[in-house]
Amino acid sequence: MTTVHVQQNDATVTLEAALTVALAQELRPQLKKALADGVSSIVFDLGKVDVVDSSGIGLLIATHNSLKTKGGRLRVANVSPEILNLFKAMRLDRHFTVEGRPA
Repeated sequence: MTTVHVQQNDATVTLEAALTVALAQELRPQLKKALADGVSSIVFDLGKVDVVDSSGIGLLIATHNSLKTKGGRLRVANVSPEILNLFKAMRLDRHFTVEGRPA
């Protein structure tokens, strides 16, 4: 189960499964609504995620771009070492904050 928790202008997306095409399609309308409602900061908690496919990466990039146009920010937290390496190789960490899992 994935939850999108919105409090004022901040949202936290806690993922309980792989960030793949199916989950990206489920999240897209929820994120659009949050952005339309004035959310300017979104944190994706990937603490329980070990797989991110191209659709998941696309969702993160699209969310970042939407937030950037509003002066907002995206942060991806609790990323596994493998996903962190992937994000760094793709230079995504230069566009939004990417934080690894605590040791």
